Amino acid sequence: MSPVAPPFPPQSGGPDATAFTVLALAVDLDGSILETDAGLCRLLDRSAEAAHRLETLLPEATARLIRDFLDGTAQTEIAQHMLPLPGRPALPAMVVLARQAGLVVVRIALLAAPSGAYAAELMAQAEILSAMLGTAPEAFWCIEYQEPVDLSLTEDSVIDQFFRNACCWRACNPAMAKLYQLPEGVDFHDQPVSRYFPETTVNRAMVRDLVRAGYTLDGAVAIDHRHDGSEMLVVNSFRARVENGQLLRMWGTVRDISTERAREDNLASQASEMESILTALPDPVIVVGQEARVLAVNPAAERMLGAGLQLGQSLEAAGFSAETVRRLREMAVLGNDDMIPLHLPSQERQGEIWLLRSALTERAEGRLVISACRQSVQAKPLRRVGGSK
Repeated sequence: MSPVAPPFPPQSGGPDATAFTVLALAVDLDGSILETDAGLCRLLDRSAEAAHRLETLLPEATARLIRDFLDGTAQTEIAQHMLPLPGRPALPAMVVLARQAGLVVVRIALLAAPSGAYAAELMAQAEILSAMLGTAPEAFWCIEYQEPVDLSLTEDSVIDQFFRNACCWRACNPAMAKLYQLPEGVDFHDQPVSRYFPETTVNRAMVRDLVRAGYTLDGAVAIDHRHDGSEMLVVNSFRARVENGQLLRMWGTVRDISTERAREDNLASQASEMESILTALPDPVIVVGQEARVLAVNPAAERMLGAGLQLGQSLEAAGFSAETVRRLREMAVLGNDDMIPLHLPSQERQGEIWLLRSALTERAEGRLVISACRQSVQAKPLRRVGGSK
């Protein structure tokens, strides 16, 4: 007797019942299909020859659901599932899995006309998701390809299809319209995708990254167009639905980083300018972080302290005594503009006295900036504060 139950005819009950059809198959523990309903092959547009493995018969998501059960230890499982269909909307289904005599029997109940409590639950879930996306400050989008992207072609051909195959905005929340500055009364869903996501060198490079990442990518930078045609630097997240080697739909979030990038570029420019200024200064300058470790020096400081100076080393290793370091930090905290002497211990610098001044940076807490100027040797030298004994 076959362990696979034949398809059940449509069932009906009271006013709250849901019409359904049950299709079944039997698989062994390695995922080989032993028996299946011909109706399931017809529904999924698969040939009988394809019905030998889960992955060759069923859509990816459905096969993965069954695989997870095969890999576990549960004796039975019931799961709600949307069964993807080729060229048609997915059907709501209940998947019942049970272990019987070393096999797993899978029954897929297709819900043809949800009603009653189940329909109310579906409507509630849709309402919740719609409210979450509709009120979210982040811009959410979904693109659907009426002409699916054939992923079996060369990489360049796949990228061409991303921009040139027929597609439309399947869903966009109000934050998208605000981000792309759509005029009042203009519906995003009526606009061509290419108006906002044009085919450019930058955007093709981003899609290439998406292809190589397996159609799941975060932090993807692109140059989009606002509704008025002005450019906007954005960062995207991408997810995709791929079935039978075809990309059917993409969705994700997008964020404008034009201002953020301009600020970063400005800061980088300022940092480069400050580095140039420090390099040109004739007097030594040393930047010190926590634990009195050297973070940066200009060439004059390198000449003062000698070739042994290394970034990351302590001031004491560079020739400063612990007392000198303590006094420099104390002077900076108190805003004291006095100068203290430093006697360098190295043989090539013996007899040189440097006067040190310190200050704290405003934005980088705990960072100390030390400047120095050389003092001529006096008959009666200043009291030694730093250096070797």
